[in-house]
Amino acid sequence: MYKKMIAGMASGALGSLVFNPIELIKTRQQGAAGGGDGSFKYSGPLDGLKKLHASEGVRGMWRGTGVSMLRSALVTGPHLTTYSTVKEVFIRRQWLADAPPLHMFASLAGGLAGISCNHPLDLVRNRLYNQPRAADGRGLLYDGAVDCFRKVIRTDGLPALYRGFGAHYIRVGPHYVITFTLMERIKRALDG
Repeated sequence: MYKKMIAGMASGALGSLVFNPIELIKTRQQGAAGGGDGSFKYSGPLDGLKKLHASEGVRGMWRGTGVSMLRSALVTGPHLTTYSTVKEVFIRRQWLADAPPLHMFASLAGGLAGISCNHPLDLVRNRLYNQPRAADGRGLLYDGAVDCFRKVIRTDGLPALYRGFGAHYIRVGPHYVITFTLMERIKRALDG
């Protein structure tokens, strides 16, 4: 099981490292549309990449990568490990056949495990990505992830780290059910 966890966490972290600029642009666009301060106005991903590079340079394009990598590792590792373990146990004990109902259940269990682990980092990452910046690039609200965690807990309490959890799970659950059920069907078609 630990090998599954390591592989899942590594794949999540690597994906996050590579695609951090796009994730940064997406998160800033969502924040601006939701009543943010309007300092990040991108008309789309290519415009965002161009403006992000021009205003913050290559280093700014990977701002928050550490938090984003940890966040992705903490969703992918637990999710994939839980999915495959639930599936294997249910098949071995003959509780459910290796069929769509099991794939759906394992997907929902995996999604719950993943977002339970990563939701606090998701919240912190979004706050870091959307905070206004000084001319020197320094964040005006938080000095980094640890400072953001402390301030959220100090001002809103520990439960604030899980604010929006239900909506997150309602979004992620169906996404994983569709993804993993289709993956299983494709695997089966290719195998036989």
